[in-house]
Amino acid sequence: MSDISIKDTTAYRIVREITDHVFGSDQSIDDEGAVWICKAFNESGGSWERILRGSSGDLSALEKIIELFIKTNSDLLVSSLCVRY
Repeated sequence: MSDISIKDTTAYRIVREITDHVFGSDQSIDDEGAVWICKAFNESGGSWERILRGSSGDLSALEKIIELFIKTNSDLLVSSLCVRY
């Protein structure tokens, strides 16, 4: 097992910065969510290197993946709250 946390990676910092700036700092993404976002971005053909070089296409794709993650998690939260009542 590696001693490196997802929070120590550039990918995590990029996801966190986009989440804070585009969706608001009150949106929380835990480590598991950050890993899911990173994997989804990689599997969709996204490149962290291209983002660092200023690729607007990759940045837009990452924003859409983060938006999907946030929407999916908020929908699941609402559903679980409705089931309780």
